[in-house]
Amino acid sequence: MELLHSPFLYVLKAGLWGSLPEAPVPEDLSDTDWAALFAQASAHAVDALVSDGAGLLPEGQRPPFQQLAPLAVAVDAIERGNDRVDAVLKSMTAFWEKEGVTAVLLKGQGLAGMYAKPEHRTPGDIDWYFPGNENFQKALALVNDRGVAAEIDGDGDYHYTVNGVVVEHHKGWCNLSSPFKESRIEAVEKEYGYATERQFKTLAPVTNLIQLNIHILKHVLVMGIGWRQLCDLAVAYKYYYGHYSAQDYQTEIARLRLTRWTKLLNGVLVNYLGAKREWMPLDAQSGADVDRLADIVMQSGNFGRESGRGKMGSIIGKAGLLGRYAFGELFWRPVSLGWNRSFQLFERKKNKK
Repeated sequence: MELLHSPFLYVLKAGLWGSLPEAPVPEDLSDTDWAALFAQASAHAVDALVSDGAGLLPEGQRPPFQQLAPLAVAVDAIERGNDRVDAVLKSMTAFWEKEGVTAVLLKGQGLAGMYAKPEHRTPGDIDWYFPGNENFQKALALVNDRGVAAEIDGDGDYHYTVNGVVVEHHKGWCNLSSPFKESRIEAVEKEYGYATERQFKTLAPVTNLIQLNIHILKHVLVMGIGWRQLCDLAVAYKYYYGHYSAQDYQTEIARLRLTRWTKLLNGVLVNYLGAKREWMPLDAQSGADVDRLADIVMQSGNFGRESGRGKMGSIIGKAGLLGRYAFGELFWRPVSLGWNRSFQLFERKKNKK
C-alpha cells in the first residue's frame, strides 16, 4: 500500500493525464528523493511523462534545477527518438504498400497518437504483424533480398535494424501461449478487422485492447513489465472509450478465460495510474492482489530490466498470484518457451546451410 502514495506515481499520473491528482501534493522531497524518483522514471521508460508531471507541481514543490538538467536531456532524446522511429515507419509503410504486403503496426507508434503529447511516449521497436504465412514470408524475403540480416528470436519471429531502429516481424498479433485458444484468436481478428491510426494500419479497438492486455500478461509472466506498458493500456482505454462495443470486449475476454486477470489488471490502472473506471468495459478489482501486481510492475522496470531474474525464475516467483488469475497461461508459457527455443535453433541451423 505504500507504493499507492509514492511521489513517483503521483508525478507520473500528473504527466499522463495533464493535471494534478486529487491526492495531496508530495512535499519536502530532498535532492536525493528527486534523484531516486527520476531514476525510477528512467527504469520504467516514462522520463518525459514524469517531466511533464513535475512541471505541473506548485512552484514550491518542483524539483531543483540541478535535477532537471539531466531529465531535460532524456526528454530531448525521447523526442528525437520519436522523430527517428516515425521516419522509418513512414518509409517502411510506403515500401510495404508498393510491394503489395499487408503490414499491421502493433503497439508502439500506433499508440503514441493516443497520448496528449505523442512525442513524449518513449519509443521502442517497430512491431509489424503480417497476416497469413504467405504474406509473412513475402515480407521476410523482401527484407533479405535487400541485404538486411533478419535474425530469428525466441518467439519464432524475426528482427533487424533500420537506421538504428529495431524492427520486428510477427506471425501473430497475440502472445497467448495456450494452443487451445489459437482458433479464438483467429476468429477475433476476422470478426473485428483493422483500423488506421496516424496513417498506419493497426488493429481494431477490441482487438487492440485485447492485444495490449495479453502483451502485459506475457511479460508479467516472463521477465516483467514496467509502467510504460500499463500507461499504454490506460491511455488506449480512454482513447477508445465510446468507440467500440464493451459487450464485444467482455465476450471475447471471457472466451479467452481472462476475465479475472483483466479485472486484476484494471485494478492497477485505476488505483495506481488514475484511469477512470467508466473507461473500462470490465470492473476494476481492489485489494491485496492488486497491490501485489503493482509491486511486481514497480520492481520489474521496463520489460523486467530491473528484476535481475531469468525467465523461469520470474515465472516461479509469481506463480501463486498468476495461478489464481491466468492459470492457463501460467501452465502453457514454459511449454511455449521451450517449443520456441527449439524452433529458433532449428531455423538458425537451416538458414546457415
